[in-house]
Amino acid sequence: MDKGCYLKRACDYVHLNPVRAHLLGTEDRLLAYPWSSFGWYLAAPEHRPGWMRVDRLLGEHGIQPDSAAGRQEFERHVEARSTRLAHNPSVCRNARSTSAIGSEPITRLTALSKTVARLSVITTESLNTPDC
Repeated sequence: MDKGCYLKRACDYVHLNPVRAHLLGTEDRLLAYPWSSFGWYLAAPEHRPGWMRVDRLLGEHGIQPDSAAGRQEFERHVEARSTRLAHNPSVCRNARSTSAIGSEPITRLTALSKTVARLSVITTESLNTPDC
């Protein structure tokens, strides 16, 4: 995986987890899931925690600067992926890879995730699939 897109893929993966886990209906917006940081990425700087940086993730999506229009573009992008995933869950279910991403602790975590996958729990494997 290209190191330059790791943050984008990892964050998109996390933001799309409620869709993969069927915790949202096919027509629900990601903002409907209350335990996600997705809403903070869409909030104006004065309405999100001071420690939270959104500039790097927005930048990886080609969005500069952190503006209302940029945050709306980010939301459209992630919601479009959510819609595709909600209407075609096999995109991620069929994505399997033997490659590991990152350092040794991440590699071990990936191996553990693959074990957990056998128990039908969502894993990090779909990070290797662009539409997941």
